[in-house]
Amino acid sequence: MWRVGVLMPERPGVLEMIVEGLREQGYVEGRNLALDVRRAADRDQFPRLAQELLRGKPQVIITVSGVAALAMKEATQTVPIVMTASGDAVGQGLVSSLARPGGNVTGLTVIATDLAAKRLQMLRLKFLSVR
Repeated sequence: MWRVGVLMPERPGVLEMIVEGLREQGYVEGRNLALDVRRAADRDQFPRLAQELLRGKPQVIITVSGVAALAMKEATQTVPIVMTASGDAVGQGLVSSLARPGGNVTGLTVIATDLAAKRLQMLRLKFLSVR
């Protein structure tokens, strides 16, 4: 049985998407998965909720939002943290770089300054192909 912690803001429908994604990978709550979920009404609650999650001894933690990921990173350096979404993971200090994140945090980031040059290159190529 996998013990998975989830730290997230109160966002309707997001937990259901996580559960569905886990189910698609063969992880079913009650069969081989135990979820421990904490939802924050505001950003000040994340540090306290992160500590609560750790008391449950999760094997991995899923975070929804950069603020949640940062709270978990500050709370533990040993439990793996998977970000489902964050702003600029490098800029927030969640990972060292996208190529070599280091530490115990991995996952998805929306804004990545490491990719700015590549995005400009793609935009330029797209613009040139339209002309």
